Amino acid sequence: MKMHGNAQLTVAQRKLIHELYHSGQAKKSELARRFAVNRKTIDRWVNRDSPYDQPSGAKEPRRVITEPYREAVIAYRNTNPKHGPVTIAHFLKERFDFANRGTVLRILQAEGLTRKRTGKKSRGKD
Repeated sequence: MKMHGNAQLTVAQRKLIHELYHSGQAKKSELARRFAVNRKTIDRWVNRDSPYDQPSGAKEPRRVITEPYREAVIAYRNTNPKHGPVTIAHFLKERFDFANRGTVLRILQAEGLTRKRTGKKSRGKD
């Protein structure tokens, strides 16, 4: 298994920490000093069942945008050019339960149907 890029401890060290603590041979503060890591790092590896890093990616894969959904977004935007992603997603929620502003925005951007924001002044000094 791949180690996390910023891992402070190797898998062998994590196993040793777990073993030393649960056998009563060392306290958490002693382990933290011995391995030169924060006490919270020791807490993490003492309380976990596995010495391996846990996955940190998305729990569910990114939803694939279906062709009917894409067409519905484009059709709605063409008939209502002033409506933004939030409004479009709200309207399409009746037909597509997975409709959300993020996917609507991705579709609009891919089709070149977004517009630049107007009316806001720049925050830079004049």
